[in-house]
Amino acid sequence: MRQQNGSITRIKINERKIMNKYQVEGEVKDLAGKVQERVGKLIGSKELQAKGLQKQVIRNAVHQH
Repeated sequence: MRQQNGSITRIKINERKIMNKYQVEGEVKDLAGKVQERVGKLIGSKELQAKGLQKQVIRNAVHQH
């Protein structure tokens, strides 16, 4: 509980989700793809952007199954 403006507010703590090995790998690949895409945009490399997007698409396609 936390006191706020003279009233007491209950703070709900979300349950932790346990991720398996494949979910962690997928999240890492998605993040790597986002970074790669943004770096490609910054330096003007269409090839790097495309590779980053490809990683994200592959990760999202696998995640949906």
